[in-house]
Amino acid sequence: MIKNIYGHSVALHSSAFKYGSIISGQGICPPSSEILKPGVKLEVHCIQPLYTLYTQGPKIVSLERPCVPNSAFLIHNTCSTPLTEKNNGRCIEVLKNTEGFVSYCPILFMTLMTFDTKFTQDQGEFIQWSITLEEF
Repeated sequence: MIKNIYGHSVALHSSAFKYGSIISGQGICPPSSEILKPGVKLEVHCIQPLYTLYTQGPKIVSLERPCVPNSAFLIHNTCSTPLTEKNNGRCIEVLKNTEGFVSYCPILFMTLMTFDTKFTQDQGEFIQWSITLEEF
């Protein structure tokens, strides 16, 4: 936040980015539609990592979202070094004399928007399903 010439506070950063996700699958046993109803809140441990800007240690790096346990690494050239999570996965400690990009898998807190199922008989009886999630 900065103040303009009239003394009003102005935010120069954009509003927070929200993630969405569609998860789909098929088989004879889909997820339970009794549990997965629109509006249900879910904690999603992502497998796709996020990266921070280049950083040099010693430093505590604040993360945009909590970190999946044991998923944080410092990436430099062709090597990666495991990092220690702090503050319930909200921060990462980059040690002295180290530098690189912090890579971590985020935990997203999401709302279930839709849960769709479709029965098929292509190769026996299968149920195709998909859920649509939105970060809250």
